[in-house]
Amino acid sequence: MKKLKFHLFSLVLLFSLFFFNDFSSAKEVDNTSKSEKLTKQERKYLKDVTGHTEEEIDMLPLEVAKQLIKDKAVIQDSKTEIFSFENGVNNSGDFTTMGTISSSTMKLWGTVYKVTSDRTNYDKFYIYDPWC
Repeated sequence: MKKLKFHLFSLVLLFSLFFFNDFSSAKEVDNTSKSEKLTKQERKYLKDVTGHTEEEIDMLPLEVAKQLIKDKAVIQDSKTEIFSFENGVNNSGDFTTMGTISSSTMKLWGTVYKVTSDRTNYDKFYIYDPWC
């Protein structure tokens, strides 16, 4: 009976993976065309009002940049961490990878924005955390 439940669960899981595959697939962002699509005014807004540098603006996906402008976003906090992975023994509590990473370091960063709230007297925040 236990084996039957396990096989049934595995079958349901397998079908759900195929069914939801379109929803969970990652899309590659083309950063080269994005800089052409942002107007000078939009780039100026992201730099002067939101608080981004030119480099950060170039790395933002077009959709995110446009949404930040629409929501009148202002950076509240930003953090960058660089993790090094060495071949060898990992100590308990260390970050490890589930696969092979081509380089020995990984840069993770995130930014918290305060955006226009849709509720009176409430703050609304947007967290953007890309991997590079």
